[in-house]
Amino acid sequence: MTIFGLLLWFNLSLGLQQGYVVTNYDYYELPPITCQISIHAENDWLDVYGKYRNEMAKSSLIYFSPRQDTYTVGAKVTFDNVSFSLEHMCSHPVNPYQKNPLSFDQWYNRFEVSITSKKEK
Repeated sequence: MTIFGLLLWFNLSLGLQQGYVVTNYDYYELPPITCQISIHAENDWLDVYGKYRNEMAKSSLIYFSPRQDTYTVGAKVTFDNVSFSLEHMCSHPVNPYQKNPLSFDQWYNRFEVSITSKKEK
């Protein structure tokens, strides 16, 4: 779909993961099930996007006990082989009824300049 000269598209992914987040004081085991949806509005030189990711742990019957939500928003501008991007990410625990003590908060704001020898199509 096109609006204001931008192509709108989305992506949905489901997956399995295994891993840990380790700090000086504690560690956090990543939940085994992930689900992510992203949406983009882009043209030849601009990509504006948002992503939502949920990590789920095992409940009593099925794998749907949300533990961690991660949100990312950003924009990327490309001129020839040079691109500039600005992105914000934040991740927060899902604490229904305060039953999730093994969780964490994190965030970043990132500005990047990329130069490539390959022209993107």
